Amino acid sequence: MFEKNLTVKRVINNNIVIAENGKGQEIVAIGKGLGYRKCQDDNILPHEVAKTYLLMNSSNYLFHTLEEIPYEIIELTQKIIDVAQEDLNSKYNVNLVVALADHINFSINQYKVGFSLPVLVNEEVRRFYREEYAVGKKAIKLINETLHVELAKEEAASIAFHLISATENRNNHDSLQIMKGVGQIISIVEKTLGLKLDEESMDYGRFIIHLKFFMRGILFDRKTRTDNIPDSIYKSLQNQNEAASQCVEKIAEYVSETYDYVPTEDEKLYLLVHVLRTVEQKKTSQKGDCYEKLAAEIIGKVGGTENIHTVSHCATRLRFVLKDRSLANEKELRQLQGVLGSVYGSGQFQVILGENLFPVYDAILKNYNLDEGEEVQENHVEDLELKNSDEKKNMKYYFDKCIQFMSASLTPFITVLYGAGMLRVVLSLISYFNADASASTTYQLFNFVSQAPFYFMPILIAYGASRVLKSNPVFAITISAALLYPDFTAMVSAGEAVTMLGLPVKLISYSNSLLPAIFCAILCAYLERFFYKVIPGVLRSVFAPLCVFLIGYPITILILGPAGVVVGSWIVVGVTWIEAHVGGLAPGIIAAAHPFLVMLGVNMLMVAPMTELFTATGYDNVFRPGWILHNISEGGSCFAVALKTKNGDLRTTAISAGIGALLSGVSEPALYGVNLRYKTPMVGVVAGGLVGGGVAGVMGAKAFSMGYSSILGVVIFEQTIGAILAGVAASLIVSFVATFILYKDGEEL
Repeated sequence: MFEKNLTVKRVINNNIVIAENGKGQEIVAIGKGLGYRKCQDDNILPHEVAKTYLLMNSSNYLFHTLEEIPYEIIELTQKIIDVAQEDLNSKYNVNLVVALADHINFSINQYKVGFSLPVLVNEEVRRFYREEYAVGKKAIKLINETLHVELAKEEAASIAFHLISATENRNNHDSLQIMKGVGQIISIVEKTLGLKLDEESMDYGRFIIHLKFFMRGILFDRKTRTDNIPDSIYKSLQNQNEAASQCVEKIAEYVSETYDYVPTEDEKLYLLVHVLRTVEQKKTSQKGDCYEKLAAEIIGKVGGTENIHTVSHCATRLRFVLKDRSLANEKELRQLQGVLGSVYGSGQFQVILGENLFPVYDAILKNYNLDEGEEVQENHVEDLELKNSDEKKNMKYYFDKCIQFMSASLTPFITVLYGAGMLRVVLSLISYFNADASASTTYQLFNFVSQAPFYFMPILIAYGASRVLKSNPVFAITISAALLYPDFTAMVSAGEAVTMLGLPVKLISYSNSLLPAIFCAILCAYLERFFYKVIPGVLRSVFAPLCVFLIGYPITILILGPAGVVVGSWIVVGVTWIEAHVGGLAPGIIAAAHPFLVMLGVNMLMVAPMTELFTATGYDNVFRPGWILHNISEGGSCFAVALKTKNGDLRTTAISAGIGALLSGVSEPALYGVNLRYKTPMVGVVAGGLVGGGVAGVMGAKAFSMGYSSILGVVIFEQTIGAILAGVAASLIVSFVATFILYKDGEEL
């Protein structure tokens, strides 16, 4: 019988929540999927709960440990405790669940990497706590059968020891002696290593538990012990951290002098492992503190949380939509250590962080209640315009809004295109070297995956656009799917006249199309907001969706769909016109202009014409070559700076950014961290892109699928790979030489 009237107070993870019962007591409630989509003050139904425990304390150690341990380990631990309660007629609290689950999880992880620590108390537990030891053996059998591992039978003693400690009540004097020894050892660790341990951390909690076991053995269970591990294991860990090793030796000296006890090598190994884990956690915590500090400084420099409408990110930048851009102090922001630069584009104030992005972004989400702009709300009724925006509504404003919308709509789709494009390349290479492979069902099934994102592009784009508009994506997805419905495509193939509401339907194949889905998503967003607003609540859930489809689909198939295809064709005509007038220099112009598009935050807009070009011709001989060769140029300039500078930190930064631009295709760290910062390398970037792109274009480089914008993406050029490699060589050499000649060490923007 589980408690009723449980109310969520804190969600630990999808399976564990802290709740309040009808008596006002806090409890730990555990159940598979219990915390999924739960919010504070939500009610918990009895059937959702597998176990509850009265919360005796609310330490961060307890919460963090519960959050970290996989649910299957928590569930298995509960089964072991159930066996213990039945066999030993004992009651246990959540502290045992946490401690025992943590121990089991640690033992499993050690087993998986082929390393296990010796059990120090095996003989004592086996001889003096036979009933607990018997439960431990049952537990090991259950663990091995459930998780398909082979933990040693000696581990039964460790599990039994946790059960003993959870029920054993020693007198106050004994407890005082144990804690006195633990306190002295902690002082030795902090003094020797010169740090203050984080008492709220998981590893600190684990260390304290072990030290209690250690001191208890010295004070009350002393006997002659033997070493069970090869000496080489201890020496190997000693060599990893000399300071930690010295710390353990000082602990051994303290124990020897104070208690006349000489720790074994096994015991010192345990101590060393825990000291190493605690020190590493402290380092990680300190690094995390730096990220949190940087996050706080950035929030302050952009005008505080009250000035932030939404926050999001791309690969290297924080992207803020600000209520008042004038409140952002760009000069001071750029001076922050860890910030590479800032730009304003696509209606967003963008802070370039490079490799620091994700930990800083996580710190912002953790510490500030900000809207990510990601959540889709079915009954969303707010206006598309930003609330409280003082920005002047001129042509530039609407142009920026359009760019922002297009960029945000396309961004989540890019990685899918990259992946599918590279998969197509892999399949092409396989069929090239083994012609029979393409006849296999395995090949054909993988080919389905490589083609699906392109064929079903309208559906994916509809989702991305709807997400940006904060509308229910299902409406736009459904209508876009109707444009790809097999019977409709059959109508298109047949070519016979089709009408809707008496009006002729233009028969167009919408697979691989982009703009029709964009237009459809905008229409559905406005229709959804309108009908959810005007239709009474009792009728809204049925008739609002009906009205969206009844109006949205005819408008899409009669007007917006054909219009999107026409606009897409204009884009292709425009690209063709540029090619006709500049010839093979087109990729060079794109490569030379790309860094400035990045600075404006509009580089992702090239995806739209790139996609249209692929759809119309089957290849891209302008945008993809230009994009790749720009990144190569960024890398070449960085390498020149690294070679010429005498500043060690700059050299490290330049090499790292250069390698990133070449191999990952992410140019922002190179652009903002090195090339733009020191001015003259930008000349090399532009020159390298222009020359390399021109070489590739004149030689006929053509990308036959979407791929990575790095040197690894040259395989997508297939039979024209020689042309793109020539462009890569030209871009790298020209950017390197130009930068090496022009760059003067110490010159900064």
